[in-house]
Amino acid sequence: MPPSHHPLDIPEILARIGLFLPLWVVCPIRSSSGQLARFEPQTLLACASVSKTWRQAFLPLLWHRYDCFLMKSVPQETIARNSPHFRVLRIYGNDVTAFQCTDLVDLTIRGSPNQMLLGILAATRSSRTGSRAGATARTGTGSEGGGGIALSPQQQLVRSNLYLQSLFWHGPSPQKPLNVDDFTGLKYIQTLKFSNWLCSPETMAELLSLVSGTLRELELDRINGLQPLPPVNLSDFTDRLSTLFVSQLGKDGGFNNKSSGNRNSSPLVLPRLTNLVSTCDKAVSLFLADLVKCCPRLKSLDVYMADDNGTTRLAGNLRTHCQKLQELKLSPVVTFRRIDALIRQSSAVGLRKLTVEVCGPDEDLIAAILQHAGTLEDLAIERSVGDMDICRYFGLLEECSNLESFSLSAIAVTLDKEFLDALKNNDGGGGGSFGWKCRRRLRKLVLNPRLYLGGGELSKADRDLLKAMSDSVSVMGWYQPRQQDPRQEYQGAIINHTMVRKTFELVQGVENLETLVLDTVVFRSTPTVARLDQ
Repeated sequence: MPPSHHPLDIPEILARIGLFLPLWVVCPIRSSSGQLARFEPQTLLACASVSKTWRQAFLPLLWHRYDCFLMKSVPQETIARNSPHFRVLRIYGNDVTAFQCTDLVDLTIRGSPNQMLLGILAATRSSRTGSRAGATARTGTGSEGGGGIALSPQQQLVRSNLYLQSLFWHGPSPQKPLNVDDFTGLKYIQTLKFSNWLCSPETMAELLSLVSGTLRELELDRINGLQPLPPVNLSDFTDRLSTLFVSQLGKDGGFNNKSSGNRNSSPLVLPRLTNLVSTCDKAVSLFLADLVKCCPRLKSLDVYMADDNGTTRLAGNLRTHCQKLQELKLSPVVTFRRIDALIRQSSAVGLRKLTVEVCGPDEDLIAAILQHAGTLEDLAIERSVGDMDICRYFGLLEECSNLESFSLSAIAVTLDKEFLDALKNNDGGGGGSFGWKCRRRLRKLVLNPRLYLGGGELSKADRDLLKAMSDSVSVMGWYQPRQQDPRQEYQGAIINHTMVRKTFELVQGVENLETLVLDTVVFRSTPTVARLDQ
């Protein structure tokens, strides 16, 4: 019979145990540096010192993730020695550590890169055999790319990790062009996030074709070149886009799912892409309007609107080619005449989640939102400039029957008698909130949180005010969490607790309301027996 083994000598069991050992300690209060977690490896280090078997089992867990900011106290020699274990890597512009990792699944490169020592050791590369060795040769992970052009340390790192599933890459300053060859060997990418790069529509289309079979999320930020630049004619630019992005809708309403991942294949289709984010501060609406034609399964769009060009085109293409779109977030920087049209026409099945910053007339936006009154579950409306017609927006609570979360934010509006009168006037005549169609579904209500929070410690006056508010609402079944969310910061005694009490009286008819936020102050409802049974 084979000799018996103690369970703690079996590597698989040790690895499972290691998942429950503490490695990161969450800080209860945000520090001045912004850290919310602290690297505390003492327990795992002690376990790894027990025996050779334990060391082999626990080291991959200890060094699964490296964040050069949160782990800046770790000596560089230690990082270099253990970097082959890394699977998740976060590096910044000031990092000078030599990494030897080639099995990353998640890579973040932030900040302006300098001469970081990210070159992969020749011995490590040569020891790789089989398919990876062949792929490495094809993609050129050495210090030079095609044509003898020297690769940056960041390029070497990306090309050497062929199993990447998530990549966030902040480009250099000043901006440089994206190199499509950096992505040739990446066959498993699901999330791509680019920031601070030069990139033409043609280059972006070519890059996306390489990862089209696996890409699920795409985020673009500060990409220069996707917009028409003078003296380019707007019509000519639109024609260029039309040749790059061709509709994949079939005659039967389905879509062509044949995407080879070859940069020379045509046309482009992104069959798995469900989330698209564009926070570019340039006018890229025209580019997005044609890109979405290749995204038949798109469910969520988050876009920073810098101009009106392409807005109508974007709305039409979303409705025609993205028939699963359910979530829309719009952040216009100026008043647009067509923003309401984008909301009204973008979704063929009805939006379930909408976040919008108000810049134009209130009545047009409200009419557009009401087009989705039967499907909306999460609605957030923000206004950072100018007055807001509060009464009109509260009227949405009477029409949107499926709302589970409603947020209304206006920097110019305060929680006062006028605000409460507007809320009361939209009760449908039933007293309190009984006129709201969503009263049985609404679980979170956010009223007038300040868009720009102040920092610093709570003063004694602030603490006394919060205590008074807590006492006032406790008799109505509400409380303030003892451990406030570290992201919540208060500045000044800005809320009258009498107004708070009256607000709670007005929302008593919302049967399942769990969270009420008033000017950034969070209140939770005490669970009832009926709610616990649900």
